[in-house]
Formats: sequence, structure tokens, C-alpha cells
Amino acid sequence: MPFEDVPTDAPDFLTAFNTASRRDAEAMLRPCADIPRWYNEVAAARPFTTAGELLSFAELAAPDFTEAEIDAALAHHPHPGDQSAGTETQLPPREEAAAQLRDTAILRLEGLLDA
Repeated sequence: MPFEDVPTDAPDFLTAFNTASRRDAEAMLRPCADIPRWYNEVAAARPFTTAGELLSFAELAAPDFTEAEIDAALAHHPHPGDQSAGTETQLPPREEAAAQLRDTAILRLEGLLDA
């Protein structure tokens, strides 16, 4: 379940994430980075006692994305300056794409935790 679908009586993202079903916890992470191996690993490590602990674990789970995972995740999101998702665009070098994807995932997760 995306965070915006969490019942209004849920005090915050971390509590909602920790208490969600495994499937719902994975769905809450998917907008951060649509890489099944990553969101499966992070959801499986629950519960987290602090937002910092969740962010640290999420970042540690992210550094070794494969080319296929990066390509699949980037296919779901338009590139900066590209108005239409799914169109072919010039990708940055593989290492840069992986770093950008990891950083974006962590920033999105931070945004959910701050909401």
C-alpha cells in the first residue's frame, strides 16, 4: 500500500511500514526504487526502531544493483528533461545510473519518513 493509502490513524511512515503486511511494506517502498530485490530485502529486515536505522539499511541494500535492475527501474521513470516515460533516452554511464538510482531511492524514503 502506498503511504498515501495508510489509514489516517497511523502515526507515521515508520510505524505504518513496520506494522504493514510484507506485501504492503514492499508496495510502500516501490515508489522509492522499483527494484524487487531491494524492496524485498528492506521489507524483510523490519522492524526498524528509528528512521535512521531504516535509511541506513536501505542504503546498504542498494549499492550492488545489476544492469538489468537499473534498466528496469529507470524504464518506469522519465529521465530529467524527458516528458514521456518509456521513450528511449541516452542513459548515463552504468555506475552513475546506479548511484543516481540509489540516491533517489534514499531521498524518496527520507521524504516519506519526514511526511
